[in-house]
Amino acid sequence: MKTIDESRAPETEQALQGDRPRLLAEGKMSWYQIGAILLCQLINMFDGFDVVVASYTAPAIGAEWQVAPERLGLFISASLFGMTAGSLFLAPMADRVGRRPTVLLGLAIITAGMLLSSGAASLGWLVALRVVTGLGIGILFASLTTMVAEYSTDQRRDLAVTFLHLGYPVGATVGGLLAAWILSVTGDWRPVYLAGGAGTALLILLVFLRLPESLDFLLDRQPPGALDKVNRQLTRMGRAPLTALPRQHAPGTARAGVRTIVSGDLARRTFYLWAAFFTSLLVVYFLIGWTPQILVLSGLSEQKAIVGGVILNAGGGCGMLLLGFLAKQFRLERLIALYFVVAALFMIGFALVSADVSLTILFALTFAMGFFSFGSLIGLYALATRVYPTEVRTTGVGWAIGIGRMGSIVGPSLAGLLIGLEWDRGTYYFLFALPLLVGAMAALKVGATRGQTGEAG
Repeated sequence: MKTIDESRAPETEQALQGDRPRLLAEGKMSWYQIGAILLCQLINMFDGFDVVVASYTAPAIGAEWQVAPERLGLFISASLFGMTAGSLFLAPMADRVGRRPTVLLGLAIITAGMLLSSGAASLGWLVALRVVTGLGIGILFASLTTMVAEYSTDQRRDLAVTFLHLGYPVGATVGGLLAAWILSVTGDWRPVYLAGGAGTALLILLVFLRLPESLDFLLDRQPPGALDKVNRQLTRMGRAPLTALPRQHAPGTARAGVRTIVSGDLARRTFYLWAAFFTSLLVVYFLIGWTPQILVLSGLSEQKAIVGGVILNAGGGCGMLLLGFLAKQFRLERLIALYFVVAALFMIGFALVSADVSLTILFALTFAMGFFSFGSLIGLYALATRVYPTEVRTTGVGWAIGIGRMGSIVGPSLAGLLIGLEWDRGTYYFLFALPLLVGAMAALKVGATRGQTGEAG
């Protein structure tokens, strides 16, 4: 543990007793903070697997129970309904009872949903349990993003949030390989859910033992014993303790923030940002949810189709990482628009190749679709934080994600209806490439309408 420099105690106390804990925003990050962020990323990796497990197991479930494609579309998108509800109605608990208890609640809900799914006897029960699982994922998505941002310095915050979201495709990729192995060994989809539930259960114990409460929450809400809890964490960070807590924020800020982002100069930027998020998540979740099933319908085996889903997510992770580095060199909204357009071009290319094309070319196009579509999405998260001033930034980003979640519901459901019409593979990908062009224009408009309240790109 680092030795506290007592000569810096007055500076430390002054920095933490203002409107914001400036020392935490501007100081050097400790290993204690880094450890908390890495644990959040590990949880997000499991979230990635829990979200896409339905698409990996859909072919086996459809074959066993003779399920029509349109009904499989409801099954694949069911967790998205839960995620939307969890983000909107349950995640706000974190602002009242704390981030850490809310994370534990989300993990407990996911564990129950996954374990019960392994014993479901009908598609109806599976759909209901996917909604339950989605509730927990929705709680975690919002809570983890908040915790990572609050445990990061301003200098490292964008990088930390990027790596948090990078955990999603990593988890989906590793989880896909695990699902393919389990299916090949057992020939049954149920053990896949059992494995996911067991892993999430272990995370509950890990979070209970190792994940600290957010300092921002303790300083802002000041629950009983807050000063002692804050000082214990400051000591572990190698910083001087406080003699008193800072003043609390005025109540009602969140409600005022909602009105702010849809009025005045921010209204147009909010609309364009919502449009970009909606189109991005509509396409991304179509790709995640239906690419393995469409590959099966095109003649690939279930195992090769799952590999295709893994390659899609692996490409997404690479695209996210590259965009994070490129964002320092180019205007972010232009980079996002470029990603949108290139993703659309690769989807059209995927649509035009014949069914007997080599597996290498098919998987290369799949990788490229994931690379640019996922990359544009991670760019939107960063862009949203630049659009809104500090006092409404969390509200603006949260509502943008919520609108995007509606697109994530529409995408897989619409695809299921279209696939029920038994069109050829190319038609689906050509149609879903078109929203990406709308997203590109919306991203550029966000940049064009940024004024005094947003940061320069």
